[in-house]
Order: sequence, then structure tokens, then C-alpha cells
Amino acid sequence: MKLENCSVAEINVFCPEAEENVYLVWFKADPAEGASGPLFQFNIMLDNDTEDFYVATSGNVTKFSAAEHGYTPEPGFKSVTNDMAKALNVSDEVSAKISFFLDALLSDEADDLDESSVDYRWVDFPNAFVSFNNDLGKPENRIHIRVKSNIFGDPVPCVINDDGLEFEKDSLGLALAISGFEQTD
Repeated sequence: MKLENCSVAEINVFCPEAEENVYLVWFKADPAEGASGPLFQFNIMLDNDTEDFYVATSGNVTKFSAAEHGYTPEPGFKSVTNDMAKALNVSDEVSAKISFFLDALLSDEADDLDESSVDYRWVDFPNAFVSFNNDLGKPENRIHIRVKSNIFGDPVPCVINDDGLEFEKDSLGLALAISGFEQTD
């Protein structure tokens, strides 16, 4: 099924190994190609016409009907919390903090972003990670997040398949984030 009026995001959550060069991971189109530490990847899509929300992870697509879920993407983000915790080898609490941040970032909820304990920047190029990481003092044992999204841009078409969401990624905005909490918190 193809929908024409969509807001989409490709989300990568990464727990780098000690001394791992995160910049090289973020520079790749598919971070799984360069990551040594655990990585959790998923895509989301909001049908702007119906406000239904879709989450694609591990070869499955789940639809969250807007009317059934209060017209909020929060249940979609919460749906990946357990899988994320297992994939990243972090606690459910840490995974819930990541989901809270992602919901706030992509919903543009300033108060929730302030409460999220995650530093982030919308950037033009992945190489902005170097200055961002330096500005934060090169924190170790943190969760790193890369989000590509058109949430502040024009809608894009999206194809919903049995095993995923397909959308053009070249024109998406880029956000990089580093948690203020440790992977083991």
C-alpha cells in the first residue's frame, strides 16, 4: 500500500563500545555496517491524512490507529521499548527514556525535550557530530541516536510492505543525539 502524504523517520539507537569511533558509524547510510556496539534500528511513519501511526522494526509493521490511541504517536514509541532494551542490552528504564526522547523530538514537544536528559542537534551533515560530541566533552558510555526525518519538511510518499516501510531518505533532515545518562543507568 502506498500513502502519499506522510511524515517519516529512520531511527538508529546505538551503544558504542569503548573507544569506538561513532562518527564513522553515523557517516554510513546503514550504521549497522560499521557499528561494533549494539544497535537498534526502526522506522516510523505518520499518515498525515488519517493520523494513523506505523512502526516498522525487525521485519514487522504495526499500525496504531489514531482514533484508538488518542491521536498521539506515544503508543508506537512505547511498543519498541522492550525490543530496544534487549537489542541494546540496557534496562527497560533506559529504553523508556530513549522512547520518551524520540516521541518528544518528533512531536516537537519543547517541555518534554527539556525533561528528556538527551542533548540533540538538527544538523546538515553527519560530520557535525564531531563538534557536537566535543561540545559535550566527549562523554563515554552514553546512548547515541541518529534520526533522519521530514517532520519539519514536506510530506513524502511511503510504501507499507509486510516487512517494512519504504521511503526516500535523501531529503530528510538529520538529528544527532547523545544521552545525558549512561547505558547502565
